[in-house]
Amino acid sequence: MAMPAVDVRPARKGPLRLDPIPEILRPLIRAYLLGYASAVAPRLLARWLSTFLAAWFGLRMLHSYEGRAYTETVPPKEGSAHNTEPQTVKFAGRTMDLTLFAVTRALDALVGDLWARHKARRLASNRWSKAERFLSKFVDPLVFAASSGLVMWAWFYHPSRLPRSYNKWITSAASVDLRLIEALRRCHSGEFQYGKETGQAHLLQGMCVDYEWPLAWGDPAVVVPIPCQMVHMSSGPSCEYHAASRFFRAWKWSMAT
Repeated sequence: MAMPAVDVRPARKGPLRLDPIPEILRPLIRAYLLGYASAVAPRLLARWLSTFLAAWFGLRMLHSYEGRAYTETVPPKEGSAHNTEPQTVKFAGRTMDLTLFAVTRALDALVGDLWARHKARRLASNRWSKAERFLSKFVDPLVFAASSGLVMWAWFYHPSRLPRSYNKWITSAASVDLRLIEALRRCHSGEFQYGKETGQAHLLQGMCVDYEWPLAWGDPAVVVPIPCQMVHMSSGPSCEYHAASRFFRAWKWSMAT
């Protein structure tokens, strides 16, 4: 009497364990999985390596600049030897800029992924409302406008709270006489007041001398408010022309930087 054949092969363990699948289909599935891995894994690895190397070299180049803004001289401590020299401490570099960039991108990716999942669920249940449609379409420009407004508020009234390089970049983009910005800051703090003699006339009267305007234009106790021509500088008295001219100059500057 013939004995039934017994499979004495050891059970496979690992990621390619296919015991629940019929034996006739296992070679096909195993070949498909191996082929997919061999086709996709090198591409993912190459993408990861290229991103890692680009980021690594970029950070090295960014931190290679040695300037006074990233160093500090520490004097010798009290009681140390007379021949002790001051120590120069080198900081990491533009860490604030990189931190803000990384946090912003991380929050953008996280919120975007959560919103995409929420939208998919609502659409699948046919419960996508007009308010959600509005948010999906306008939340990006609204957030951009709000953040830009906060940044410009800080640049006008509290410039020291912004990163130094960011403050310098906004000043370059503004392309405006900084005496006007200082006058605005003093208006905000109450030092520069219209119709009162507060001793602030010299600030804008210096501009009047440089641009050959009447000195009375720079005196807030005499002229109320500051003439538009001073704010527009070289664009003339027309506010509409000044807005169009500033838009063109800002666009030209952005294309050149």
